[in-house]
Parts: sequence; C-alpha cells; structure tokens
Amino acid sequence: MPWRAEAHTTPELESLLASPERPIVLLPKHADSRLSEHIAPRPGGNRLPLCPTRRLHDLLLNDFGGPLVATSGNLSGEPVLTDNAEAQTRLAHLADAFLHHNRPIVRPADDPVYRVIAGQPRPLRLGRGSAPLELELSVSLPEPVLALGSHMKNTLCLAWGTRAVRLTAHR
Repeated sequence: MPWRAEAHTTPELESLLASPERPIVLLPKHADSRLSEHIAPRPGGNRLPLCPTRRLHDLLLNDFGGPLVATSGNLSGEPVLTDNAEAQTRLAHLADAFLHHNRPIVRPADDPVYRVIAGQPRPLRLGRGSAPLELELSVSLPEPVLALGSHMKNTLCLAWGTRAVRLTAHR
C-alpha cells in the first residue's frame, strides 16, 4: 500500500483496517512523510487518518501514484452531505475533484475511528459497522440507566446490571 511510506503501522492495525468494520485508523506520520503539514493539523496532528474503507478506495490509492486525501463530504461539525449537487457547491472551495456515485445516500453514517492508546487500538468514535456495541461493566448498576447524546449526531446507551449497549441514531 502506498500509505505505508507515510505512516507507522503494525500487523494488528493493518488487520483492523482490513476488518469488516473498515474503520478510519489514526496512525503516526513518518518523520520523512511527503504529506503536507496541513493534513490533520489539530493538536497531535502527526496522526494520519487512513481509511481505505471501500474496494474503490483501494483501487484509487494503488493506481493514483501518490497520496490521496478523501473526505466523506461534510464540513466540520455538520452532518454528511447526501446530495451530490449540494456537496459540490458547499465543498468546492476545499476539493480539487469530486467522486460521485449514482446511488443515493439513504442513511448517512459516520465511519468508526480508532487510535492506538496505551498500546491498544481504541475506538474514538463508533459508526457504520460498529454499533450497536455491547460492553461489560466492571460494577453492577443498582438500577437501569439511559444516557443520551445531543444535537446532530445522536447517541444513546442503555445500561443495566453489568451490561451497557450503545446505539447510534442518525438524523
């Protein structure tokens, strides 16, 4: 894969990238990376988001001959744009090109995002392919608990006993 020259990886992380969940995996950038410093410029921005989530991405990355930055089509803090014309209009100032599909997006879903924390890949955001997620709690709850997220990316979690089930709802 061309991105191996840009980021540090391990067999475990490559296995996660190839798993059915196909998450975005944040990897540390090589010191001699050819990629712009403007990619992932946030604090700790030396982490590259690698996400060959579809076979088409694999084909593009392998045949393009250089680094390729792709996005799901939304501005930071906003939901994914599902209309091709609206995406092209609203994102024209950010993108050099657009890859559209002739199938409508019926149910937009975020990709899951993972990062290595304390030596283990940990989810930063669950998404398509990883929700619902059931977790075992280390203590038993005295009564059921319902936790709700807010705004555009709604989340809910129902916990009882030593079980917690996290669901994702999309608007």
